[in-house]
Amino acid sequence: MAAQRSKPKPKPGVRAEVTALLEKFPFVAKRPSRYRHRDAFYLERGEFAHFHSPYELDLKLTWPNVKALRDSKAGAPGLNFRKNPSDWLEIDLKRADRKLLRSLLRTAYEAELARKS
Repeated sequence: MAAQRSKPKPKPGVRAEVTALLEKFPFVAKRPSRYRHRDAFYLERGEFAHFHSPYELDLKLTWPNVKALRDSKAGAPGLNFRKNPSDWLEIDLKRADRKLLRSLLRTAYEAELARKS
């Protein structure tokens, strides 16, 4: 009998941690996503983060940021880059490094803040 590979176990409280970090940024509102029926985070009317599932987060980083990240962190666990150029990056919260995740949350917030200026 072949050994089955187990799926990565979710890191305890990672979704709650992400939610708390995003809600600490000034002027951020949590409400339903325009794209899905899950929690999303807005700066004014601009959605910059939303959950696809309890352990998948989509962040709007802007294409230049996504491209730079793809070039520098292509093999980083938990980062799922789209095939076509996109402002969005999907993050598997079960696998992503928490320090990198916190940095990406700030980058997404600051990118959305810059769009508002």
